[in-house]
Amino acid sequence: MADRLLATEFSGISGYKVSLLSIDGKIVISSTSIQIMTLPLPDAAVHFDTLIIVSGKGNLDISHNFRLMNWLRMIRPSVRRIGAMSCGVLVIGSAGFLDNLHATAPRFLEEKLLEEFPQIHIRDDAIVEDGNIYTTSDYGMGAVLTQRLLQSDLGAHLANRVLASLIQAQTKMTEACVPINEKIVKIEQNRNPMSAAIDFMRDNISSSAVLSDAADFVCMSERNFQRKFKISTGKTLYQFLTDLRLEIAQKILREKNSTPQEAARSVGLSEQRLETLFKKNLGISVSEYCLTISMTAAQKYPSDLAFPIQKTTNCLDL
Repeated sequence: MADRLLATEFSGISGYKVSLLSIDGKIVISSTSIQIMTLPLPDAAVHFDTLIIVSGKGNLDISHNFRLMNWLRMIRPSVRRIGAMSCGVLVIGSAGFLDNLHATAPRFLEEKLLEEFPQIHIRDDAIVEDGNIYTTSDYGMGAVLTQRLLQSDLGAHLANRVLASLIQAQTKMTEACVPINEKIVKIEQNRNPMSAAIDFMRDNISSSAVLSDAADFVCMSERNFQRKFKISTGKTLYQFLTDLRLEIAQKILREKNSTPQEAARSVGLSEQRLETLFKKNLGISVSEYCLTISMTAAQKYPSDLAFPIQKTTNCLDL
């Protein structure tokens, strides 16, 4: 995107070549099941201008990978700047890049970072720049980090144009995208990991991979996320997601006059699966529920038509 804008401003100029790397150069599967082909870690003689460690629950494991740590330390002298997003801060912290520097990190990683790397000075900011090291407290800060890096290269004019294009692209990819500044405020105001995860799941309930995405959002393995969620809320994740999906599906059917298929799609389920959950938890089919909506004169059901959930869903239900 920056290259396209460069070409419009300065004919014949191309500035960026992006390489996606992993330790072994294999196909990496994202939390949304997208397969990404990566290159293996190159020889230390290969020079990079900018190195960015992205977020993800895998960082909790690779932060102790000897091969990766050794490679990072070898290439550091030749890298002009380094960025780390959310859990990626743990990786460059393990490599020693943050010793005696200021950095930011997700609130739920701060204690771990301070315990393992007491030389790091943690700041409660969305993004921190100290020397040639950039850190962000949330993985959703990619657009802002990009803007900050481009501004130092190309100036504020082009950098802001790229940021505007990224925000526009994000808006098209999600049905309910908020402006990036509002996202930053929300992240800063809600730093409790379980509360943040609940907000994330509510905002992304239409995704069939919402559970793994939520675990990535708070930089936890799915197993650890499920365990901590149960301790924090008293509900299993499956119970919570079932209740949330039923709540939102009922609201959509009541207020938007949607079809059962549209309601099911909006909460990340098949129509058959939504039907099963309605019968199991509400004691009524989706079609019967829709019928009651049109029976405004009937007194059989409360006017808001929000049926109480009759029994708890077990973990095999989803």
